[in-house]
Amino acid sequence: MYSIVLVINQEGIFNIGNPLRSVDTLLIDRQYLGLLSVISILVSYWSMKKTYDANNKYYLANIIINLLFVFLIVSRYAVVALLVLALVKQFYGQKRGLRLGIAIAAIAVLSVIVYSIKDTSAKRFIYAEDYATNALLVKDNNSFDPRKEIWSCAVSIIKDEGLLVSGLGFEGTKNTLKNCYQEQIQDANTKEWFSKKKYNSHNQFLDFLMSSGIIALALLLLWVIYTFFKNRNNYNLTAFLIAIVAFGMIENFFHRQIGAYYFGFFLIILLIEHKKSIASKTSL
Repeated sequence: MYSIVLVINQEGIFNIGNPLRSVDTLLIDRQYLGLLSVISILVSYWSMKKTYDANNKYYLANIIINLLFVFLIVSRYAVVALLVLALVKQFYGQKRGLRLGIAIAAIAVLSVIVYSIKDTSAKRFIYAEDYATNALLVKDNNSFDPRKEIWSCAVSIIKDEGLLVSGLGFEGTKNTLKNCYQEQIQDANTKEWFSKKKYNSHNQFLDFLMSSGIIALALLLLWVIYTFFKNRNNYNLTAFLIAIVAFGMIENFFHRQIGAYYFGFFLIILLIEHKKSIASKTSL
């Protein structure tokens, strides 16, 4: 927060949509902060009591603060994840059909409003500001988001290598992606930027396939499917699973220590709920 105040003091505006400025301003990456906010909102919602409780107001305040923070840092992952989780929530409880219809209509109206707004700050939720004038950044008509080139290279590598049984290894994957950037990216400045950043696949599932092979990916997918069906009647656990899987679609969270912490936190929540379930069955 202190860094954000300094930026406003220096520039007169809070332009956190700038990907370079956001790295300097935020202590950790925007996407990881977005996931942290989503987790915080879920935990607060989980902790709220249906009947009156003095602590409910604190949980509600935390939810509001995190929602404001998500919009402040312009975390597209967090915005989309929260909308999806709100939609999924309509499948739980009574009058599911009516609630689901209202939720879909509300999200549709919100999407139309966001797409119709021409203000730059609103557009950052769809794609980042156009930084094509900066020679160091990707030159694209709509956004600075390297994932388009990254995923294109990842898919090309998988096609060229065929069925990856053992994978390329972590170093092999990194080097192969780097070589692909050099071959596929035409713009010299963009190519230089990618070589400097050494981007990974930005998708945990693609990373498992490329680095460890089809067996590792199959085990990961089996765990996700098993966990979902095991806990599908529990909205809170299902929401946590959706949040972490959605994050894995845009980030390699196992490549960062903080990402491993988030995943470990989710496993702890699963174990706690599993023990509660066993205890409740034993007491019957």
